[in-house]
This record gives sequence, structure tokens and C-alpha cells, in this order.
Amino acid sequence: HNAEDVLAGAIVVPTLDEALRDTVFSVATTQRARRQGQPTLPPEEAASQVLRYGRGAKAAIVFGRESSGLTNRESELCSVLS
Repeated sequence: HNAEDVLAGAIVVPTLDEALRDTVFSVATTQRARRQGQPTLPPEEAASQVLRYGRGAKAAIVFGRESSGLTNRESELCSVLS
């Protein structure tokens, strides 16, 4: 709602790999418990980390599809889960 300016500035890339290429920290959002190697942080701590890393560098929060979320491979591309 009222985010036309955000959408107007969006850069669309063909893959998540490409979207995350220049990031130093990224968070995969998930509702499912996963048995993967990355640490899992509560949302508040993940947001704090994004703000900390995002100063002068690129950080990302990755949201999955509304119907099915992120795939295991997509979440593995991120630094942490939340």
C-alpha cells in the first residue's frame, strides 16, 4: 500500500544468485523448521543484524513465494534463517 516509489526503484534480476551477488549478509525468512547449516535467528535479531551489516555494505532479507515459501536451495544461499 502506497509503495509505488519502492516498486519504481526496484531492480529485477533473473535469479536469486544474482540478486545476492554483492551482499555481505542475507536473511532467508521461513516458517518451516529446516535442518540446514545456517544459524536460525529470531526476527528481531535478524533485523538487527541486517541493520548492522547494511551500514556501508549490502544486506538483504529474502521472502519466498506466498504459496510455497523459499526452496531449500534458495534458503541455503542466505547467511541465516529467520
